Amino acid sequence: MSSAIPAVTIVTTVAAIIAIALFLAGYIKGFTASVDEHALPQSEVQDRTSQHLIWPICLAVVAAGVVIALLGVSPLFIVLAPFLSIASAAVIGFLFFIEPHLG
Repeated sequence: MSSAIPAVTIVTTVAAIIAIALFLAGYIKGFTASVDEHALPQSEVQDRTSQHLIWPICLAVVAAGVVIALLGVSPLFIVLAPFLSIASAAVIGFLFFIEPHLG
């Protein structure tokens, strides 16, 4: 038996580590921004609604549903499923960084 780690495991692990770092950095940035904004007078607080992100969010939900529905169809989707979770965490972390520029 070979004791080598499969390439997909290495790629998944590296992608997960990057997503974790991005998510944590974004979460810390968002938390500190929220604390700073809470100290501001109500008149200085900006309303940052992101209604223009509705369609990308809907498409991401549909894509996730398609991948989940197709898990039994092909082994490719079984490999793709963890990357769906990893990408979701990375995008959430990334959104904390671009949130001040939205709206």
